[in-house]
Amino acid sequence: MIASRIEAKANGVNKVAMLDTTCKVTTNDSLYLTVTKDGLVVAVNGKEMITLSGDYQNFLACLQLVDGSRSYQEIIDEMSRQGYDPGSVLEVLNFCTDENIIKKAEYAELRDSLTSLDAYSYTKWDRQIRNFASLPEVDDRKAVEFQQKLEQSHIAIVGVGGVGSYVSLGMAMMGVGHLSLVDFDSIELSNTSRQVLYTEESIGELKINAAEKQILKHNPRTKITTLNRRIASQDDVEFVLNEIESSMGSLPDLLFIAADTPRGLIHYMVDESCYRRGVPCFNLGPHGFSELTIGPMSVPGLTPSYTQRAPKSFMIDENSDVQNINDRFSPNIMDPYNAMVAKMGVIEAVKFITGYQEPSILNSAITLNTSTWSIDRHEY
Repeated sequence: MIASRIEAKANGVNKVAMLDTTCKVTTNDSLYLTVTKDGLVVAVNGKEMITLSGDYQNFLACLQLVDGSRSYQEIIDEMSRQGYDPGSVLEVLNFCTDENIIKKAEYAELRDSLTSLDAYSYTKWDRQIRNFASLPEVDDRKAVEFQQKLEQSHIAIVGVGGVGSYVSLGMAMMGVGHLSLVDFDSIELSNTSRQVLYTEESIGELKINAAEKQILKHNPRTKITTLNRRIASQDDVEFVLNEIESSMGSLPDLLFIAADTPRGLIHYMVDESCYRRGVPCFNLGPHGFSELTIGPMSVPGLTPSYTQRAPKSFMIDENSDVQNINDRFSPNIMDPYNAMVAKMGVIEAVKFITGYQEPSILNSAITLNTSTWSIDRHEY
């Protein structure tokens, strides 16, 4: 008997024409099964967990043969020789294909041909490529294309401190081919407790120089350009974009705003210049005691700029008493907040660069409150 969950999915549907029965197939790398009192629990990336009740032995027998060496038709033939009904086997295969349990077995072939990525890239980013390939509607070929897009991308990070150091390292470890790092500061002792690229041996060194050396230890192939520049005005932003374009031969595909000064203004400065030059960008950082916010992402031609979504006109800068008090502000942070918000931002950047999913921050900012572990979405 076919498990009731499979019967419900396959009831009245004949998908023989939709399956390339000559295609070799394998189980999704993320597939994990658990036997419970309620039945067989099937967990796979990109899908809700399924519990198969009733007799699911034919499901297991079928998956035993889905090992990358056989086609759909060869599995049906082998199961028939074992005494299983071919129609029931086809239902199982259809079900497994629909539920992302079975994937085309192309990875070994792609790797052996080395037409898209070389052996180094296949080996270094093997788990990452497989992670992409585990998603519904993503086959091995498309997963390799995602990795290619990362290797061909150019990411800029303005501010390589607490958040920016994690972002820079994270993008390099994802395989990003080009990084532009912008900062003006030197490393101090306090930096070494919350900025992942810097050690006590680096105290006194320019952040951008130390960052480059550390990043290349993780990904020697990343091409890095560094720019020692403080962002204090719109002219500084324009200078930075011009220098990046001159050094790298192109403007960035995406820019992270990971700096926090001039406080309350730098986001606008960078956003306005980037939007005018056609460079997508977004802001990210911790704030308050326990909140982390990323977004919104400004993509010229696709979304409004941040300045258009949150105009500066409501801000009044003329009160000197307010300014004097605000000048007392001192950044206060712990390392985990920097790491967490940076990794949130890296995930959104990978979505944007590869296209495996639309970024969640195109039209909203997302705030994670680590005190309550609640998430708020602020629509723009």
